[in-house]
Amino acid sequence: MLFRSAVSLSLTGLIGGTTYYFQTKAVNSANSSLISYGEIFNFITVAPPVVTTDTATSITDVSAVLKGIIDHNGNVGTGSFCVSRSNSNVEIPGVLDTCFLTISATLSGTSSENSQGTASGLANSTTYYYQAISTNSAGTSYGVIKSFTTLAGAP
Repeated sequence: MLFRSAVSLSLTGLIGGTTYYFQTKAVNSANSSLISYGEIFNFITVAPPVVTTDTATSITDVSAVLKGIIDHNGNVGTGSFCVSRSNSNVEIPGVLDTCFLTISATLSGTSSENSQGTASGLANSTTYYYQAISTNSAGTSYGVIKSFTTLAGAP
């Protein structure tokens, strides 16, 4: 007589972006020397994105182009830039607490790509802090916090 049963197992503590292999093993309860192995399968765990905040360019008295590089590690994700007037990051070190302006970055793929967005409507002669942010199904990652100062306006 042939018995079939579903087998499942929940795993924790796996490392993102890693290939794992698995195989079932059946042991006959009446004769433990009768062992059978199933086919070998594999899966790859999802890794969070890798985010780099680049230097702002095209800085004027009221705007700047923010740039970054986002690698989604093979997964579709979103990207944005957080712009703040303060470098205060009391709650989570390395993460801007308040974004007075969030700029979406258009991303088309699942691999490493350049992203950029224009921060506009800024005050002249003001220092702003910004960072690139990206989210995929494995989590959210933050680039380093950088700053730029808008130019002085016309007198």
